[in-house]
Amino acid sequence: MECPHLNSNVCITIDSSSFPHGSPSSWCCSVCRSNKSPWVCLTCLHVHCGRYVNAHAKLHYEDGQVTGGGGQKRCEEPEKNAQHLVCMDCSSYSLFCYRCDDFVVNDTKLGHVQKVREHLRSLENSPLAVDRRTKRKLLESNSPTSKLLKDNGGASALSAMGLRNLGNTCFMNAILQSL
Repeated sequence: MECPHLNSNVCITIDSSSFPHGSPSSWCCSVCRSNKSPWVCLTCLHVHCGRYVNAHAKLHYEDGQVTGGGGQKRCEEPEKNAQHLVCMDCSSYSLFCYRCDDFVVNDTKLGHVQKVREHLRSLENSPLAVDRRTKRKLLESNSPTSKLLKDNGGASALSAMGLRNLGNTCFMNAILQSL
């Protein structure tokens, strides 16, 4: 859906020093330190976990509503009342607006969202990020799940997981999972 809040709430500049260090998919929540489902606020660049983990990204938005947009604003125009409405998934680079309560497909007039996506992709493909991914794969190969798969001759003892419910996909999930 097209979001009318982007121009007033995506107010960051692409500056490598303002982004957290390392690969975006390995960033962790600034509250609970979880690295599962990291989302970055496109107003202040704080990283929080998604609503299916501990929902700190949503709490960040709600705190911004209570304090009237507080937090660390990086807006270049101080008259803007940024409310931390828009965040980006650090893995899929999808955009979500909490005011609209939906995923967003459009961009700002100046193309800030696309610039952020390109910057995150460049961070993901940096040599440091590739090295971290290699280490993560090595750690995962020693995990109990991989040992269970090896012990069972590759046959999975784990049950299949369903699709993530993204809103209007409940019926589609039910149909696909029944096939």
